[in-house]
Amino acid sequence: MACKHLTEAQRAELRTLSFTAGLSNSQITDRTGYGIGQIRRAIRDAVPGVRTGRPPALSTEQQQELVEFVTGAKKNRSMSCLELSTVLFDSAYGESCIRATLRRQGFLRRGTGTLARVILGAKQKKHDTNTDAREGTQNETDEIDDQMEGGRGCSDGGNRKPVKPYRNPGRLIAKRNTPNREPDEPNRDADKENRNPRKETGK
Repeated sequence: MACKHLTEAQRAELRTLSFTAGLSNSQITDRTGYGIGQIRRAIRDAVPGVRTGRPPALSTEQQQELVEFVTGAKKNRSMSCLELSTVLFDSAYGESCIRATLRRQGFLRRGTGTLARVILGAKQKKHDTNTDAREGTQNETDEIDDQMEGGRGCSDGGNRKPVKPYRNPGRLIAKRNTPNREPDEPNRDADKENRNPRKETGK
């Protein structure tokens, strides 16, 4: 699996395949597994540029030590971030630092309080921390839908009457789509004669 950042030696290898061997970017991708964007940047710049942003507080060795400690025993996965910082690094790092490092390594805290690794592999994309919550909510929703369809879980023993649909939804749509017409101006004289007819009197 392709790594996120290429070293200078890896860039030199890609440039050799491009300039010396004459391979296209797609052919280099098929051979090495690197992305098209990585290959283009390696061909354009032989040396990686300076990365912007704050560097991680924990070094690579410390991150590896943290991962090995968490995956070593079940009781270690139940420890809080502050406890992990105290045991491993003598409280040199805060809770947020340990939590962010574990999240980058693919660890999430389950509902039981234990850590579980949900992302494996060297290339890790930005992970949504609400994945487990969304999956649990979706499972609960599916169970409720199954109960409603099968008539299970109702207080009346599954004899709930189905909800009747709207009788004529087309009337509502037609009423909305009907253009507003201005009412014709009434004939006031005719209405007045109809309301008050004159009585003919005999001579």
